[in-house]
Amino acid sequence: MRSELNPIDLVALDSKVLSVYESFILEHDYNGNLIDKIDLKKKHNSSDIIGVEIDSFDNIWVFSGDGGIYVMDNKYNLRRNFDYLGIDKIESCASHDSLDGANFFCSYVDESSLGVLHFIYSGNGMPAFIDYYQISGSANYVDMELVNNYIYLATTDGLYEGDIDSLKFIDSWNVYLEGEHLLGLERIDNTLIAIQADDYINIVDKTGSTIETIDEDYNHFLDFKVSDGNLYILFENSLLSYEISQSEGIDFILLSSESLDNSSYNLLAISGDNVLTSVDNQGFIINTDKHIITNTPSITGYNAITLLEDGSIAAIGTLLNEDQSVYSSGLLHYKNQMFINYIPKSRIDSGMYKVDSQDDFYVISINYTPGQKYSRSIVEAKKNHIAFSNGGLLDSGSSIRGSVILVDLDSGLIENIFNSENTQTLGGLNGIYNTDWDSNYTVVSQIL
Repeated sequence: MRSELNPIDLVALDSKVLSVYESFILEHDYNGNLIDKIDLKKKHNSSDIIGVEIDSFDNIWVFSGDGGIYVMDNKYNLRRNFDYLGIDKIESCASHDSLDGANFFCSYVDESSLGVLHFIYSGNGMPAFIDYYQISGSANYVDMELVNNYIYLATTDGLYEGDIDSLKFIDSWNVYLEGEHLLGLERIDNTLIAIQADDYINIVDKTGSTIETIDEDYNHFLDFKVSDGNLYILFENSLLSYEISQSEGIDFILLSSESLDNSSYNLLAISGDNVLTSVDNQGFIINTDKHIITNTPSITGYNAITLLEDGSIAAIGTLLNEDQSVYSSGLLHYKNQMFINYIPKSRIDSGMYKVDSQDDFYVISINYTPGQKYSRSIVEAKKNHIAFSNGGLLDSGSSIRGSVILVDLDSGLIENIFNSENTQTLGGLNGIYNTDWDSNYTVVSQIL
């Protein structure tokens, strides 16, 4: 049960969109129609995908969380496997044509080292690994761009510039913008531009000269792209589009500003004038007007699952933040190839999920307070009635708080919330044995 609400990567091609997840890829056309779903776990036992790149031969480069590199053709058949290079992570890649032929460069991280991998191609587009080029033993990666015959890497130490013909020699790399807070790189024709964080956001050239200042908080910056004479800058809650004018120097003319009220953007991808953005817990958007959200589970994993009498499946899950507070939770009922998501009303009201009867994402709001610990048990209490544990609740006297929730799947309603008001169990299933304790709670491990 893998959620399709939060792609880890978006790839915009000429005729289709790839939305990438940890173990599978969805292909859509630009009208939002699903073309194909490729299960890479089933096909190649890949379940830790962190990114995808497409080269000039239409090879699909898939990168895993352990530094593995897998090159596939456009039908997702494996062509080459570079899982022996011993690196920790691929950050980004780019194609480059030179007099010697086609090249593919990937920035990599290996422990504290930052560098570039170099690949070339045979006549049929089969890649071959050439060499590593280490750049820094201390800098953190920010972004990479190729302009003319140079590779540029933005890092926390500054902007590294390397001539593609002499990358072997570490002292051949020039460093610009040392000590500057760089956020990203792009190219306008044959000119490199960088996003620099100051009080606001500055667009600068490699020497640090300011081309434009954007009056936005850099703390909310996510990404920026240049395509077809336009500049797109993505922030957590807005997407800004600019026309690039080069009549006298470079000027940026604001064309539009798209904003989100209750959610946040994550990813940006561009192909020509097609603009893709992903939205936290809400799938992705094509050109601001086509919101792609599939019939899918609402969260990425479930803690307990049960098979029902009618052959359908029910599961309960809780996702925690790093500070162990509840990020999201939900009850899933999978029946007749349909994912039916029962989501706490507070998460619906906050705008965390997109709820629209026109979408394929099927949601039912149920009013209970999710516990602070993982749900550990779920059973069919009687036909089409699900009881699940909701552990880690402190006693606040609220009627929608309880450590066992009973849901009627036929009506889509909560039938009962077991709490201090209706049980004689120690702590009333809310976890307070002694009223002087303020950090005690009950976790229901199993429901029989």
